[in-house]
Amino acid sequence: MRLELPAIPERWAAPLPYDGPPVAALALSGSLLAIADDDGTVSLRPVDVAGPDLLRWRPDFAAGRVDLSGSGTALLVRSRAGDLIEVRDVRSGSSFQLVSAVPGIPLAVGGFAWHGQREILLASTGAGRLQVIDPASGQVLSDRPVRAPRGLVYRGFSAMADRDSVIAVGYYADEAKDSLVRLSVSRLLAEDGYLEAALHRPEFGDYAYRLAAGPAGPDQAVIYRDAEDDEDPDDEEDDPNRPDVHGLNGVYFRRLDDAVAGQRIPFTTEIRTGDPIFATPSFVAIATAAGLRSVDRSTGTAMLLPAGATAVHPSTTRAVVWAGGRLSLITVPS
Repeated sequence: MRLELPAIPERWAAPLPYDGPPVAALALSGSLLAIADDDGTVSLRPVDVAGPDLLRWRPDFAAGRVDLSGSGTALLVRSRAGDLIEVRDVRSGSSFQLVSAVPGIPLAVGGFAWHGQREILLASTGAGRLQVIDPASGQVLSDRPVRAPRGLVYRGFSAMADRDSVIAVGYYADEAKDSLVRLSVSRLLAEDGYLEAALHRPEFGDYAYRLAAGPAGPDQAVIYRDAEDDEDPDDEEDDPNRPDVHGLNGVYFRRLDDAVAGQRIPFTTEIRTGDPIFATPSFVAIATAAGLRSVDRSTGTAMLLPAGATAVHPSTTRAVVWAGGRLSLITVPS
């Protein structure tokens, strides 16, 4: 059943100049916008001022998703099949590719994050394998395959605003639902055995049919969980392993340092695991396949701007959407 939601207010939106082909995917970082169009071209341009493309090329595969690093100096393109990612340095134009360990299977995934003041790429090309890579040079800083006791098949990574935490989403091979777990980049690089322990018994995790996580200020994460009808809030109340958000379909907030859960907002929508999401003090915004969805944190009211492609940038609380044959810049109120 398709949900009918009120429209996002027009005052949030401003038109952007664009006269190219239809847009397949978008990425936003600060003042930069990456576009993958239906003709197979990937381009990078300023988002706030009209001007020539800063970068433009045609990958040798069909682009399904694009992502920009926080500084805008690296651009990731994932194939539509999900079996290959290409990472390009915006300044030099140099690039490298990572290919799925099983040809044709969507196991190649990556996401940008921070290690202090240094940007890094988290990437996986096979079940249980997690690499930390320098996005400028392609140098592998860490390569940690984990298959036992529990290896995660990664589906996405979301960097938090503390410049150390990353929330990985994916699934364990023996489970029917998706999982998420908070990882510390500094510990991942410094401690042998850290990843195995973090995946085996997560101090900060969740388990549901669909999950998305993103930053909510400097010290919290916002998480959307869709448990469908599989969790009765009254079931298993005495189970010591029962999640503190058991039975919730909607968004909730969790502190990064001690994993304590905060505000919960019941809210049902259609997402894919790993969809980009962020929160301001007033609103939650999610980039979904249907468009930009938002939730008012004070009232729980949900809104939708239907779009064929959507990108969000948490630190500037902005989004760009391709809707009605045009690009628009959306400013989500703080």
